[in-house]
Amino acid sequence: MGASFHRLSCEAARARRELTSTRRRRFVFAGCNIAGAVIVYFFLYESSGLSLENVDRMYNDPSVKPWTSRSWVPPVRPLPSSSPSRASLRLTLRAS
Repeated sequence: MGASFHRLSCEAARARRELTSTRRRRFVFAGCNIAGAVIVYFFLYESSGLSLENVDRMYNDPSVKPWTSRSWVPPVRPLPSSSPSRASLRLTLRAS
């Protein structure tokens, strides 16, 4: 009776330790996931759909924060001056 009770209590203690260590691992894993989500939200810019030049502009714009980068719109470049380009000059010369 005494040996079997001792064996059962040792097995129960071992099972309790394994359960506790499993819970600890899960809490550490969940904590790392939450910390990673916070880091991504506060430190990474949303750059999908932007060209490399626009991403560079966004990173260099001091008014853009990572949590507001989704609504950032690249500035519109002004149209070139009214002087004709070389391609249009070639077309007009060929046409005449």
